[in-house]
Amino acid sequence: MVQAIPLAPADVRVTAAEKTVRPLLFVGLPLAVLWFVCCRHLSQEWHFNEQYSYGWFVPFFALYLFWLRWVEGRPARRMKDEGGRMKFLALTLIAGCAIILLPLRVFEVASSDYRPLGWLHALAAVTITLGVLFLIGGWAWLRHFSFPVFFFLPAVPWVTAIEAPIIEGLMRGIAALAAETLALFGVPRRRKRIFCACRAASSA
Repeated sequence: MVQAIPLAPADVRVTAAEKTVRPLLFVGLPLAVLWFVCCRHLSQEWHFNEQYSYGWFVPFFALYLFWLRWVEGRPARRMKDEGGRMKFLALTLIAGCAIILLPLRVFEVASSDYRPLGWLHALAAVTITLGVLFLIGGWAWLRHFSFPVFFFLPAVPWVTAIEAPIIEGLMRGIAALAAETLALFGVPRRRKRIFCACRAASSA
């Protein structure tokens, strides 16, 4: 006579899906909060500066690229091949960036328009995210998901000391090109006037 094998209660049984979802929630929720705070700080620049208004779309594109990498196939986890020194380095970087974020947030509230703070915040978020990916899947995951993480950085406003000379040089080049083009058609050159018009248009 075959005896029926008693099944475990429904609240005790844990499916494979639950085993996968719980770690993802445990890791994903803190990272989501981290990136939400970063985007919230940068959103002021995205809102008031038309040159960086595209920043509203960058987080969604980065998240979509990350999802594509996740769906197309994740590399096998090979944390056994990673040395303990690299794990310790990753944990140190994560802890260091997390410690920096607390006082950094205080300075951001006081000086929300100071762009180097935005870069420090974004780089800290990138470092923490890459560190978590390394701890989960090693170098394979780090290489696989690094592009979607770094894709967010173009949305961070450039530091004024770097941005201003580049824009100034581009405007001078455009003014010179426009003046030469007008000269080909017999129009007198007014490079300085064209440059002033370009500057006025960029600052409008």
